[in-house]
Amino acid sequence: MKWVKVFNNLASAVQAIPNKSVKLVVIGSTRICLSNIENHFLAVADACPHSGQSLSQGKVNYLNEIVCPLHGYRFNLTHGREGDQKCKDATTYQVKMDKNGLHLLV
Repeated sequence: MKWVKVFNNLASAVQAIPNKSVKLVVIGSTRICLSNIENHFLAVADACPHSGQSLSQGKVNYLNEIVCPLHGYRFNLTHGREGDQKCKDATTYQVKMDKNGLHLLV
């Protein structure tokens, strides 16, 4: 695994991913759903563990969960747990912001 820079700074990350929204990030063959919750960035695998649907096509709810657009399964953006435990949890990725930019551990 290695740290991969996704954005050069916080301003460019926030511009690309406004508060309470998500964006698909592709690093090599890895698809990641990157979210912004009040300038705190969190990342989960883009494929819903239940159906494979792209989570980056979903919406962030009031509980800061990403909601799968196909069947409504809800995944906590911090630890990946499915809200009703109806399927396995989403894979999470570490995110760090430093003076060099926003990075994902992939």
